[in-house]
Amino acid sequence: MDTKEKDTYGEVVLADRTFSHDVQSQPQDIDDHNLKVDQDSIPPTPQLASHPSDPLNWPKWQRTYVVLTVSVLGFMNQLGSALINPAFVQMSRDLSITVPQASYCTTTFILFSGLTSMFAVPYTNVYGRRILYLVFGLVGIAAQFGSGAAASYGGVVAGRVFYGIGGSIPLGIGAATICDLFPQGERGLYMGVYTLCVNNGPHIAPIIGGYIALNLSWRWCFYVPGIASAGLWVVMFFTFRETLFSRGLDGADKKRETRTRAGVRKLWFQGKILARPIRLRAFVTPYRMCRYWAVSLPSMYWMTANTYGSALFAVTGSHIASSLYSFNVAQTGLLMGLPLTIGCMVGEATAGWVSDGILNAYARRHGGDRGVFAFNVGFYALPFGEGKGYNVAFPVLAMINAITILPLVWLWFNGERIRERQGSPRMHEDL
Repeated sequence: MDTKEKDTYGEVVLADRTFSHDVQSQPQDIDDHNLKVDQDSIPPTPQLASHPSDPLNWPKWQRTYVVLTVSVLGFMNQLGSALINPAFVQMSRDLSITVPQASYCTTTFILFSGLTSMFAVPYTNVYGRRILYLVFGLVGIAAQFGSGAAASYGGVVAGRVFYGIGGSIPLGIGAATICDLFPQGERGLYMGVYTLCVNNGPHIAPIIGGYIALNLSWRWCFYVPGIASAGLWVVMFFTFRETLFSRGLDGADKKRETRTRAGVRKLWFQGKILARPIRLRAFVTPYRMCRYWAVSLPSMYWMTANTYGSALFAVTGSHIASSLYSFNVAQTGLLMGLPLTIGCMVGEATAGWVSDGILNAYARRHGGDRGVFAFNVGFYALPFGEGKGYNVAFPVLAMINAITILPLVWLWFNGERIRERQGSPRMHEDL
């Protein structure tokens, strides 16, 4: 076969070669006879476009920098959500509220960060990633200072509502940003880095928050992440590039080109990055994905694993440490943070790069084809544990989590047949 020189992406351009996988599903300005392939002679999905705004054309160090920036931002937002957790007892005494009421500060963040991200995604697919990171980041920073300065419990919770709104973006579109930057077969490693940061933010937070509350006050559990996030926001304003790019150049999109601006003009709001309307059906896209077993079954397991493995202890740990062990706030933070941090790091160390290896091995065997609940826990976990005893409540919730993994075993053996029967999603194929 005839080969040409390698491009900046490090792939080899092949001439006069066809592949058995579905290239037609990628609506892009690429000649079928000029496909780029990886080291295993498999065309990456998606293919590189010729437009300079395509992030797949960026040097690898730039793409890696964006991944690290988004990962640190997700870490900081999660850290800010849980830094107060070991100080619930201290906070409840100062504001004359119960410990379960104090725990609603974290529950409120989880609720509003989940809801907001669903409504924000359709806008980020039109106006771009950068503008939402910056605008919502400012909201989150202001909310942290507002909660720290609030004189009443209602003021603290109101600030947490807006912090959930502001902190939702890196959690809602962080994975999409990584998909903008890397093709299938490379995303797992970088998704693992992002997931490690996002998941370990609320695990490391109690360790730090306990000492902050002990030596300063519980209010500084809001001020400290607010200050750190403000510094990160400035860095992102001057260095974060827009990653949204559409490869759909057919039909009406032929008249559309992704906006490109030079120099300092890239720092300002550019309006619509993609010239398309925001339709109502875009807001229900996540629910439309539930019809695919390969999406819904792992999601159900992840929901229970994250809720009962992480969020549960986040909202109950402070009360347990104080009532059962008489720990001070620093000891409480260590109890809440160390086990989950170590467990999460061990789990993530065997996740992202392993998934890349499995995906690429499958592609080599199949002709290049690469197969493709937590917010309310605080409202019932403490009453359940207090009423029935934590020695009963925790095993019950663990059993629920264990039951949800059984369908994944079935999916493991039948996934290929199920995907063939259900087909592939046809949403946002050009992104």
